[in-house]
Amino acid sequence: MASFNELLKKYVNKDYDELRTLANEACDRILAISARVLPQVEPFKIIIYLAHAAIAVDGKLFEKEKKMLADVLGFDESDSKDLFDIDVTDAITVSESFASMLNSSECATVVLFVAAIAACDETIEPIESNFLIKLLSAE
Repeated sequence: MASFNELLKKYVNKDYDELRTLANEACDRILAISARVLPQVEPFKIIIYLAHAAIAVDGKLFEKEKKMLADVLGFDESDSKDLFDIDVTDAITVSESFASMLNSSECATVVLFVAAIAACDETIEPIESNFLIKLLSAE
């Protein structure tokens, strides 16, 4: 069985379109999960917080990551500036809290989504890897 870091390397080695497809598929599942687990919260808000945590946990925000976020969420990059005004600490807290409400399969979907977005800059930094591990162990 591949180690977690080996799996992350496979994501880093995928091309942008493959990562976008993975993120889109996971996004659809997370929207349904979120509506069930947190019916009082707009599911799209959870996606935005997860996505923002994915790209900002390392303290860097690359153009490729902004493009990925806009593509996955269906926004034009120029219309999505507000998406990047979320406090990173809040995004991480909401993401971890959401993951703690999920079963292991649902949590794996969240990690897939976050990893696909984080890998679009062709690297997953140790801080990003640690965040993914934290999400996996949040339940």
